[in-house]
Amino acid sequence: MNDTQDNSNIHVVEDESIITLNLKETLNNIGYKNIDIALNSKAADNSTDTNLYDLAILDFNIDNKYDGIELATNLKDK
Repeated sequence: MNDTQDNSNIHVVEDESIITLNLKETLNNIGYKNIDIALNSKAADNSTDTNLYDLAILDFNIDNKYDGIELATNLKDK
């Protein structure tokens, strides 16, 4: 593990909880500890209003509001 992993903020946006848990466990196992989870587009929008992320892992089809590309564009514009 290195300082980059310890200090990186990762945002996982995924509406399937089993996939979310698997991603979080995998990221923890390789040393990443600052992982925020959003299970829908509203939660993703709310968390990016108050947090900055080094990496976002986005579901391509997140609820009925966004696809991953639209969500990435909105996150980038904040």
